[in-house]
Amino acid sequence: MSGNNLLVLGIGNDLLGDDAVGLLVAEALRGDGLVVRTGVRSGLALLDEVVGARRVLLVDSQATGGQPGTICEFSLEPSVVRSPSAHYVGYGEALAIGAAVGLEMPEEIRVVAVERAPEVYLGADLSEPVRAALPTMVERARNVIQGWLR
Repeated sequence: MSGNNLLVLGIGNDLLGDDAVGLLVAEALRGDGLVVRTGVRSGLALLDEVVGARRVLLVDSQATGGQPGTICEFSLEPSVVRSPSAHYVGYGEALAIGAAVGLEMPEEIRVVAVERAPEVYLGADLSEPVRAALPTMVERARNVIQGWLR
């Protein structure tokens, strides 16, 4: 981890259209002198990436039924584990499990996410609404990081 102990984590799959957006945002931030990691893993695998970081910026897509291209930003907090299987835990559940087993969890995790198109097609490019949101996502991600560095 770098001296400022910040991590940018881009999550997504570059074979699944809009799901690649987290990877693209992370790659755009790579030249900013930050620790940047990308991957397709989520759930409990998130713990492997964030343990030991003080602050984490997680960039990803989401499908909540909202308007594709809509960007949201929020703090990720541990949540009650409700999943019927460890294979399906969400990010908040993973954080709760990590804390429960005594892992060194980040003090803060901020998420910058964009609403993706509900359909996911193998080999597709980004949809137009998500492609249009990409520069704004990068800007918002940089704003989060700059706020942490002040």
